[in-house]
Amino acid sequence: MSTKERETAIVTGASRGIEAAIAPRLASDRFSVIMNFAFLNTLRFSRTAAAIIAAAVFLLDTLTSLDIAIAVLYVLVVLLSLNFATQIGLVLIGAGCIGLTVLGFLISHGEGLPALEESMGRCFVSLAAIGITTFLAFRVKAAIGVLAESEQRYRTIFLATG
Repeated sequence: MSTKERETAIVTGASRGIEAAIAPRLASDRFSVIMNFAFLNTLRFSRTAAAIIAAAVFLLDTLTSLDIAIAVLYVLVVLLSLNFATQIGLVLIGAGCIGLTVLGFLISHGEGLPALEESMGRCFVSLAAIGITTFLAFRVKAAIGVLAESEQRYRTIFLATG
């Protein structure tokens, strides 16, 4: 193939994994390589950031008299936890957020529980959102594990074929 007749290869996700290994190989095989980097995958949030957000949501939910479902913001903590927690860790974090929601509700509304249908409704909406988000995060973490295993198999095959 002459330099004028180069084939074009598009490599997505070339920031890591097997794609990062394929891109230089294609370039050395005289392909014109177009790469797409997924920068969002490189963002990492620490445990500290998730804890700060959980504390802020708890304080807002407990100490303010806003008539909105502030506790639904705990879903941010669960979603941030995808970056550092295992599947069991995600379940524990979700359970902790549910516990903080119930504790905040009891602290701020504990004296008149039977007459608080609207407040209880907002609490149940928050609990449902946290539970559903935890379940979906658990499933995403499982899928990420399967993809990582698959990527490792393909990387092994790619390196073995040289």
